[in-house]
Amino acid sequence: MAQGDAAAVLSSSSSILCNPDLLAPIVRVLKGSGYVAENERNLRAVCTDIRDAYDQGIERLRLEYGPKTAEELLSFCSRLAERGCRPKSISIRLSRLPAEDVDSKDELAAQVLVALAGSSGVLPTTALHLSNRYESEQARFGPALGRAIVATMPNLKGLDLSDLDNWDYEVEGGLQALPTLFGGGEDGEGTLPVLSSLTTLSLPMLDSLPPFLTACKQLQELSLDIDDETEMEAMGSMFQQLGELPSLRSLHVYLNDSLSQAADLPMEFLTCLTNLTELDFSSLWDQQEVHASDLAGLTGLANLNFNVAPVSVEALCGLSALTSVTMGTLFTPRDGGSDEDAGGVSGNPSRRWALPPGLQDMSVSELPEHRLLTALQPGPAFRELLITEQGGVPALGVGKEDVDGEGRLLPSAEASMIEAARFLGRWLKDESLHVPFGSRNPSRLGGCVAGPGQPPSHSRWLAAVAEANPRLSHLQLEGIALSAEDVETIAARFTSLKELHLLWPTTLPPAALPLLARMPQLQRLALSVFGLCHGTAHPGEAAEGQGDQLSASEERLGEALGALARLYSEGGYGGSLCVQHHERCEGAEGRLRGLLVAAGVELGEGPSDWAVKRTILMDFGEALYVHRA
Repeated sequence: MAQGDAAAVLSSSSSILCNPDLLAPIVRVLKGSGYVAENERNLRAVCTDIRDAYDQGIERLRLEYGPKTAEELLSFCSRLAERGCRPKSISIRLSRLPAEDVDSKDELAAQVLVALAGSSGVLPTTALHLSNRYESEQARFGPALGRAIVATMPNLKGLDLSDLDNWDYEVEGGLQALPTLFGGGEDGEGTLPVLSSLTTLSLPMLDSLPPFLTACKQLQELSLDIDDETEMEAMGSMFQQLGELPSLRSLHVYLNDSLSQAADLPMEFLTCLTNLTELDFSSLWDQQEVHASDLAGLTGLANLNFNVAPVSVEALCGLSALTSVTMGTLFTPRDGGSDEDAGGVSGNPSRRWALPPGLQDMSVSELPEHRLLTALQPGPAFRELLITEQGGVPALGVGKEDVDGEGRLLPSAEASMIEAARFLGRWLKDESLHVPFGSRNPSRLGGCVAGPGQPPSHSRWLAAVAEANPRLSHLQLEGIALSAEDVETIAARFTSLKELHLLWPTTLPPAALPLLARMPQLQRLALSVFGLCHGTAHPGEAAEGQGDQLSASEERLGEALGALARLYSEGGYGGSLCVQHHERCEGAEGRLRGLLVAAGVELGEGPSDWAVKRTILMDFGEALYVHRA
């Protein structure tokens, strides 16, 4: 913009930027941004109206990266007060305050609140966040700031101290001394209207509850950061004490380091928290199982987060008020007579599990096993099953209990897989699915025999997966022995599939491979050379050799490489191909190149030419990639 044009815009600010129709959306964008960044400062300077409207509209004020001197900071805060800035929430990074030592920073923080309060002497602030996290400079919450909070924030309801690192080292007496900073006793008495008037409180890392917490009779939401050296008995005592807070409705617990991976947490003491409507263990790992007895009595719980810890389906179904849950997975209870009621691990479940009627969404990092999945009965409010970020691609696993003595899928397991596929198609919006056979050895899962004289087949449950989720774009099969009929089912039914991964030890007949070229949207195919070499082996048989010594004859290897070439020549496949070999096979790359050229595939370096690339996978053999150059 030319200098004259810029001047013209600035001179016409009263008619353009101060137009109420334009000013309102500008203020909405700036409102709540918290602190004045450089670009926002420039915009505020365009005209007085925008500056005043901006300052008056601030609801969250963050004093984190501000003026370089104490005088500039206090002047800035005073001007904000003069222009009508009345924030409902204030965040102060104590370690960033421009003062030399911890006592000076404490005094300066107090002066900041007084300056922001202006001539009235009080602020409408209801939430205060104090921090010094990840800063090399030392700072602390001291008595000067405590007195200023009492004087300027009579309406304070929320206090967040969770980011005050090393509290025990910076405040004499540790967290127990917090009431004295406000001018009261250590038991919390005499601190009105601060601690005992709070409805929301977040505390720094601790290994026991401070005595003043019992005075917080109006506390509705509490966040705890529990030290990893805390004894289990002490943690159980914490839960018991929290059960005595009459107004507590929401509890957030962060378990540090090794504590988050413990398997013997005192979960049984959660039964003391009968008033809770929200319980959040955001760092809980999968070693800790949660049973029905752990949550007995928490009938008012609406929101539950156990991160990736597995939860008993009996425990989940007992939470009648639940609306949202996050967990690792669901498991069938194994104590008492519940196993029989739940159907055990064989046959169709004799018991259905009615999920809480108000449950709207269920987030898991790992899908429940397919028999349990089919036994779930969502209520009228249920909307979605979600896979958390930790879970990745949802996996519908098949275990050894689903296989007969000849390595083939049992009819009951096939029926359960079909019902599970329908359940996922209705409630899981994910476009990816992984079906692994739960065995780490080279044996494969054979297809189900529907009746006497019928060939083994995976086609029925594969067709059910495709029908239940027509949006499916990414499918992984691991350890599945596919027949030609199964491959044809995949090619015909999965019309939206863009990626197909046939992970070892998945096998398929080499002659059936070109059928996959019929898939209209397939862009990437990944498989194992062994999967083709042993595609005609019996499902229960291991590949030639054992463990890391898997091998294949030259004849089978040649047949497998030839099938890969025919995928392009006969099938007309136009996508990329990743072929993994579990041992380094000298000459395989050259042989594949020759077969592709003989089949009419043009190899070159041009943008429309095909290329073959070989990659060494360290101890896992090698991979050959066929793709457009």
